[in-house]
Amino acid sequence: MQTVRRIKYIGKIEKDKFITDNSMVIICGFGERGRKTLDTLIKKGVPENQIVLCDRRQQNNEKSKYITYEEAARFKSAVFLITNFDVRECAEFLIKRGITDIHIITG
Repeated sequence: MQTVRRIKYIGKIEKDKFITDNSMVIICGFGERGRKTLDTLIKKGVPENQIVLCDRRQQNNEKSKYITYEEAARFKSAVFLITNFDVRECAEFLIKRGITDIHIITG
């Protein structure tokens, strides 16, 4: 049950009330859902310099900085948004590294 306690939110990004404009946010997975999540966060007022993109494939993005999963796990106090389809694998990786604020973003 340790996994469940660390999952703070499951649902659409538009309805995630746990993210504030002063939250550091790491988007795990930068496919279509990740891009939509990034755009929504910016519209909600989260400053672009507080949003970090994380994906297995290195990609350049003009809106935010890009890091690997291993680098992301060093930011223990950040809000981690899982937007990829490997939800279980990603959540387990983060939990094993002591991350406690995990949100699973759906469609």
